[in-house]
Amino acid sequence: MNSKDKNMLTMNMKQIKQANKFLRIALFGLLFSLLFATVSTSQTKKQLRSEKEKLKMSGASEEEILEQLKASGLSESEIKKGIEQLTKSGQFDDSDVQSTIEDTTDEDTTEYVDELAKEEEEKEEEILPITEEAPAIEEPLRPFGYEIFNLSPKSFEPLNAGPVDPNYTLGPGDEIVLTLWGDTEQYHKLVIDREGKILLPDVGQMVITGLTMQRAEAKILKRLAGAYSGLKPRSGSPSVFMDVSLGRLRSIRVFIVGEVVRPGGYTMRATSTSFNALYYAGGPNAQGSFRDIRILRNGKLFTSLDLYSYILYGNTKKDVRLRDGDTIFIPRRGRQVAIKGEVFRPALFELKTRDGLKNLIDIAGGLKPTASIDRLQIDRIVPFAERDGTSLERKIVDVDYRSILNGELKDFKLVDSDVISVFSIIDFKRNLVSISGTIMKPGTYEWTPNLRLSELIGEAGGILGDAFLDRAEIVRTLSDSSRVLLNVNLAGALEEDTLNNITLEQLDEVRIYSIRDMKNLPEVSIFGHVLRQGRYELLSNMTLYDLIFKAGGMLDDNFRKLTYLERADVIRVNEDGITKKTISVNLQNVLDKKVEDNLLLQNYDEVRIYDIWTVKRKRYVTIVGKVKEPDQFELTDKMTLRDLIIRAGGYTDDAYVYKAEIAKIDPYNLDENTLATIEIVDLPHDLSQNDAKNEYYLSEYDKITVKRHPFWQLHVSVTVLGQVKFPGEYALRTQEEGIYDLVQRAGGLLSDPFLIGARLMRGNNRVVVDFKKALKKRSPKHDLILMPGDIIIIPKSPKIVEVSGSVNIPGLIKYVPGNKSMYYISRAGGFHVDGDKGNARILRADGSVVNSKKRFWWDPKVHEGDEIIISLKEEKEPFDFSEFLTETSSIVASLATIAFVIVQSTK
Repeated sequence: MNSKDKNMLTMNMKQIKQANKFLRIALFGLLFSLLFATVSTSQTKKQLRSEKEKLKMSGASEEEILEQLKASGLSESEIKKGIEQLTKSGQFDDSDVQSTIEDTTDEDTTEYVDELAKEEEEKEEEILPITEEAPAIEEPLRPFGYEIFNLSPKSFEPLNAGPVDPNYTLGPGDEIVLTLWGDTEQYHKLVIDREGKILLPDVGQMVITGLTMQRAEAKILKRLAGAYSGLKPRSGSPSVFMDVSLGRLRSIRVFIVGEVVRPGGYTMRATSTSFNALYYAGGPNAQGSFRDIRILRNGKLFTSLDLYSYILYGNTKKDVRLRDGDTIFIPRRGRQVAIKGEVFRPALFELKTRDGLKNLIDIAGGLKPTASIDRLQIDRIVPFAERDGTSLERKIVDVDYRSILNGELKDFKLVDSDVISVFSIIDFKRNLVSISGTIMKPGTYEWTPNLRLSELIGEAGGILGDAFLDRAEIVRTLSDSSRVLLNVNLAGALEEDTLNNITLEQLDEVRIYSIRDMKNLPEVSIFGHVLRQGRYELLSNMTLYDLIFKAGGMLDDNFRKLTYLERADVIRVNEDGITKKTISVNLQNVLDKKVEDNLLLQNYDEVRIYDIWTVKRKRYVTIVGKVKEPDQFELTDKMTLRDLIIRAGGYTDDAYVYKAEIAKIDPYNLDENTLATIEIVDLPHDLSQNDAKNEYYLSEYDKITVKRHPFWQLHVSVTVLGQVKFPGEYALRTQEEGIYDLVQRAGGLLSDPFLIGARLMRGNNRVVVDFKKALKKRSPKHDLILMPGDIIIIPKSPKIVEVSGSVNIPGLIKYVPGNKSMYYISRAGGFHVDGDKGNARILRADGSVVNSKKRFWWDPKVHEGDEIIISLKEEKEPFDFSEFLTETSSIVASLATIAFVIVQSTK
């Protein structure tokens, strides 16, 4: 990179810093206006925008803005708190500055800008004070438990089949499956009627409603044993065996009311429980209770549910099976409080009457290990009963939770809308020291009593060779958080001189400097055609050859061939230290170490090495069109057209490999009218054959165009399906191939084709074709030329007629040749009472429609595969006599007025 590029990049870096500074000032202006917005709520958005623009245009520095904030009456703690709040809300984000810097930086200059930034960082690096980590942005709290009802109710629906538990209570509508085997073989499905009875074979009626399955089975066995002695013989083994099970279960009707998402009556299976019903209704709404869901049976409270017990602990003891007529009532929620901070489950929770702070923390999953238990803070809205008109309506309450855990204090009582904040322990470590700079292993280390500076340096691996031994700095943090600077002699400290090898204290920050930080060491730079460009330290008696050797490349013969050996430049600073001069040398002489050109280098010398293309230019030819890799290629000596096509990957499949067009430019014979001369040349058919006599040699600037073959295309296919011997996909032979030819290629028609209903589909559209004429006469008048993608479907003869619409029994009816429409309508049960007898139509199998509005003159002949469609009667609005009189009176009045005006105007 030359000095001009370097200077431009340096200027870009300065511009980026200036943009950074301007954006920081703008952001502090935004902070200033937003902080005042929190103090003065009467300011409008328009006033705030005006305030921000004034601050941005004023060019005030950060310090001046902060001074204005303090002068306005805001303390440092209020300013800090305001910055934290604005950061959390996303209104004040320093990342905007960084993104602007990234957008401003050009991609081509990134590497060198990074190098400059790295040097600046090395010069300005210092260990920042150890402070508390910035607070994370809090997410909004959500009410606990509602997400469980986001799933589909079917996910929690009881099974429709399968066994039920022995405590299932039978009722009207349940189906009992009774099986007997042994000496007698019987299978019965017995449905419990409305009176709760079933009819047992050979026994009679029996009431089983209200019984469990276990008791019902015992009762049935007892009754059947009287009719079948083999079930319970007095002696010997039984010869008849019985099994009783449930078939189809009955349905029940349950009502869900109160503060519920979808209140109403629900029909569900008899095995459904209260939780199943809640999922159907979407659960409690935003005002509904999770802790006191009431089940009402026969108008009385049967039981109540606590959904927290189910969600948190999986407790389903109170999840009762519902009965027909049960009501689930969800009242308004009770106390709702919020807990945030260092708990495992921050959210809004509903509390029961006896729940206090300790219960709330248990519900919230307990405290995190990082929680501080010495002080929990409660943001409280004072209840109505405690407001006396003089006190504040909102207050902060601090709670010593450690005392509650130790049993010294009773559980703290909470009120509705309390917001509990559980703070984190301070992320502040004191038993450490840090060391940075010219050290082997910089970083943070454990502080121990009586730790001396030399011991810390030893733990950090020792100093590097270029360490500055005259001085080291120690930044010490005092008890009041102020910081002081201590200077020591590093060499004395390493020699364990008591005066310099001081004892370190907690939070000490040690900085070891490099000689480079203190002194501007001599350096030289080299750029251009070398392997390792950049800056190098200027050593004593360092020559131009020494620097080129360090930069690498010249000992490689291939790399050296591409080097311009006639000249290299040394750009040297003049004696005034500002202007520069260029000293040109013969690079070949330098590499041969000839004294006259192998200069002794000076501080800030910049060496430029050039490649051969600096004085010579590459020649190019271009190929476009139907080759695999069209591009621009370097023109080599005696390069032929065949050579270029091979370099371009050869022809594509659709290339016209007979002729090509070459556009030629003669740079020494140009005029304003001629852009290029065009030649048509023969292309080599076989690129593997070398025909020296017919080779075409290329010139610089030639542009070769390989054209596409005008008739090239891949196979295009059509499909024929149905009643042909060989259905499938066929490639078209010519552009004139029609339906007749394709059917013949498919083996011809089978014995029972339905040609009237045959279809030709082109895309999503049906093309109307008379297949009978197209396949019999083979004439252009009836045949149709096929297009790629066409589908021919020749169905089998259906031998039916379909009647649909407003008939009593719509469906399929056997086709009887010669019968008309009314035959099939009568077979379909005749017209429906809502059917429009005057609006019937026949949809023919070939796609045509026979339509008529006249019932008495409409009874056309029906063909095989036709569909008769009867429409509904149009609903006519009844005649409103009063409305007719009103409109008639209005018209008569208008006419009378017009007549009166005409008479008056003629007088």
